[in-house]
Amino acid sequence: MISMSRLCPYAFALSQILVVAGAAPASAQDKEPITMGVLLPLTGFGAPVAEAGRIGIELAVKELNEAGGIDGRQINIVIADDQSDASIAVNEVKRLVHQAGIDVLIGSAVSQNNLAILPVLNEAKIPSISLSGAQTLTTEAGPYHFSLFVNAEFQSIAMVDYAKNVLNAQSAAVIADAGAQGKFAAEALKRDMEAAGIRHTGTQEYAYRATDLTPQLLSLKRGDPETLFVFPSTGEDAGTILKTLEDIGWEVNVTGNWSMSGLAGPILQIAGPDAFRNTIGLNYTAFTYCPDDTAATPYEGFVKRAQDFAGDRFSRVSQNLSAIFYESVMVYNAAVQGTGGDMSGPAIAQWIEANISSYSGMFDDLVASPTNHFLAGPRTLTAVHPDRQRPGGMFERIDCQ
Repeated sequence: MISMSRLCPYAFALSQILVVAGAAPASAQDKEPITMGVLLPLTGFGAPVAEAGRIGIELAVKELNEAGGIDGRQINIVIADDQSDASIAVNEVKRLVHQAGIDVLIGSAVSQNNLAILPVLNEAKIPSISLSGAQTLTTEAGPYHFSLFVNAEFQSIAMVDYAKNVLNAQSAAVIADAGAQGKFAAEALKRDMEAAGIRHTGTQEYAYRATDLTPQLLSLKRGDPETLFVFPSTGEDAGTILKTLEDIGWEVNVTGNWSMSGLAGPILQIAGPDAFRNTIGLNYTAFTYCPDDTAATPYEGFVKRAQDFAGDRFSRVSQNLSAIFYESVMVYNAAVQGTGGDMSGPAIAQWIEANISSYSGMFDDLVASPTNHFLAGPRTLTAVHPDRQRPGGMFERIDCQ
């Protein structure tokens, strides 16, 4: 996910309960608190997202508790470290469920960890909201699990839509990493190109952290596509792709995925200041702006509150990711309110499936159905200029007039 400066690791025992509470009304104090489990990769390769997650979740809980809690019940947070390891994630979730008695789980941010813990959550009928994009997180695998992170299928739809309707591209090639999501994205892009009438000129894949992508890109160049679909998972790989395009002298329009804007910092470090000259990326519309915009957005309001709440901690993390974690808590709040206080997995899932399209929060156009629990659908995304940013991680939209 986000690559950023090294964060100081935080070790948390499961027995540590973080209560983020304001002065609650007496009626709220009389009700039994909600226990919210938080599973984050505080250590391991996923550690860079953990501090962003903690800030967003803690701020959301603080604001809800100060407003009386969820359905009149204060919220206690129990934080566990999955160490970016699936087997450890399973053990931690078992402790959260059977010892801490959680009512809901927020996290993890690691797809394979979420896949591993679903049987535990399913058996206990506990709802969860994560930041995972793996297509294998189906409603069959996790009937009470939802994700606010964009998956490969929805990104493919948005990328092909841009190529067809903005670039008027008649042909395109694809380069993606060899991971599970990258392979799915390559197939989805090929399928969506065919449906859009865009000729597919070739596909190449690469291993994570490959240092030489010249053979793959020269092969794709020979097909002379009008745009190149780029689907990396890391900023390092995205930077290598753009730098190699410059090295081989291939001036092609690059249509990138979320990583191409969400990981803009490390991309620029590798590929240099002109990396995005012919490149667009995707991002959540909530994190975008047009130069003539004057009204403050809900996201900008969140950024200000988070800065006041976390101080310098907030400046060191991905503020976009912190906002997504914050919104995960708010979606759960809306669901509990909507069910009249029923916090069971089946009730929460049924409410989200039926009502998330009318949810009013930081994001627009959230979607869900009995066959789809990825809430950030294709209309949640928009094409952006990765090199045109405002404070807080706001990106200028392509469609600005």
